[in-house]
Amino acid sequence: MTQVLFTFAAPKAKDSRIMGVKGKFFIMQISLLSVVRFEYQIHEGHAKGVLLSPEKTTEVMIGLGMLLPDFERVLMGLQQGDSFTCALLCEQAYGKYQTEAVKALPLQLFPKERGGTTNWLKTGMQIPMQNDRGQHITGLVKEVDKETVHIDFNHPLAGKDLYFSGKILSVREANKEEKAHLQSK
Repeated sequence: MTQVLFTFAAPKAKDSRIMGVKGKFFIMQISLLSVVRFEYQIHEGHAKGVLLSPEKTTEVMIGLGMLLPDFERVLMGLQQGDSFTCALLCEQAYGKYQTEAVKALPLQLFPKERGGTTNWLKTGMQIPMQNDRGQHITGLVKEVDKETVHIDFNHPLAGKDLYFSGKILSVREANKEEKAHLQSK
């Protein structure tokens, strides 16, 4: 665990970001396998670009592939209260938009309603599916016609340069249960 050493009087209230050892205190910095809670938003291309994702709060364990690798590198070393920005080209984020990822699937593959119709399929719906390797993927219905459903399997942010901004809300070590869960995989 990366730590910055400070010597100061013990805090009166318990502060989750401070760890004490014999009168010395450490402010936790984000490092491999630390659990980080942060708020963020995503704009397209730059800070004043189109807002792609309104402000959200999330908690993740660093180093498990839950974040984009280049975004995760920006977070390393930060601590509670730090603000961050991160600009990623589409190739560093979700890749370029691939027209070959839009598939025309036969309508008969989809379950029918009680009346024997597939009227429940609507343009703009996200449908959970499985690829030929058994991986769960989500497709976006682009068009439904009499015999075919056109589904886009690109990530919704594919082809976009992204600008993240946010603030670190907390940093802590993974607890025993979280570490045990990693070992069981």
